[in-house]
Parts: sequence; C-alpha cells; structure tokens
Amino acid sequence: MDLTPRMEKDFKDWLATNEIRFNKIEKGDVLEYMRTSDDRYDLVCSFGFIEHFENFLEIIALHDKILKQGGQLIITTPHFKGAIQNFFIAGWTRKI
Repeated sequence: MDLTPRMEKDFKDWLATNEIRFNKIEKGDVLEYMRTSDDRYDLVCSFGFIEHFENFLEIIALHDKILKQGGQLIITTPHFKGAIQNFFIAGWTRKI
C-alpha cells in the first residue's frame, strides 16, 4: 500500500513482468488502513517507513495491530551511520 499514483497500474505491471506473485496491492494511506482495518496477516513487512516519524512506538504498534497471533513482523530502517550511507550523504553534501 502506498500513495503514489503509479501504485495501481505501473507497479502491478512491473511485478507481473518480473514474475513476482502478489495478492493485493492498493493505493491508499497505510496509517489509516492500519488504524481502522480488521484484516490480519501472517507476515507484515515495512521497509524504510518508520524513520519518517518521531512516534516510532505508535507506528510499530500499528504494524502489530494488523499482525495475526503468531505472525512475523519485519521492519527495516536505513543505517545512516554506516559506510555506504555516509558515502552517499557525503556525495550529496559536496554537490549542494
């Protein structure tokens, strides 16, 4: 789920072209969905999302809200102090 206008058509086409199976992909506000949905999932993945917020615990709790009992939650964030991130940040800083 994402708010980008290309979610419903372009992204689904890209997945199909790359033979990546999917069940449901929607354009929408994921926070509102997590707050109001009765849906529960065996696996909830969140990549590069929670670092955009200051209320990390609330955002993680929303992820947990849509997780089935015994399900798995995967959350990743960029490592901004790592060598690779510093390389890119230094490069962007020099260009500014």
